[in-house]
Amino acid sequence: MYALQLAVDLSGTSAIIDLIRSYTCKSTPMNLMMYVGNDLIESIPLEKGRISKPGYLGHFKRVLKEKHRDLLSQISDPPEFLVIDPNPRFQEGLSPYKQAS
Repeated sequence: MYALQLAVDLSGTSAIIDLIRSYTCKSTPMNLMMYVGNDLIESIPLEKGRISKPGYLGHFKRVLKEKHRDLLSQISDPPEFLVIDPNPRFQEGLSPYKQAS
């Protein structure tokens, strides 16, 4: 409702398109997950629309490495980073949560 009201108030097609992109990106979050071995160290929410922007993921990786510097200095393996959708949408019949009948 809020996004629609703003779109009506704005003049110009590009402003409306930017607003819709912004609303869509924020409503579909992704997570950057930092692992060391099999252990999840931390997960940070991301804006899906900004993931492809240069430096966006790198900024968060640097922050996580700095935050967990003490832990990383005690191990020999480098951290691994994954970007995931925390709420995956499954096609009908492909859900891993359905019980076989």
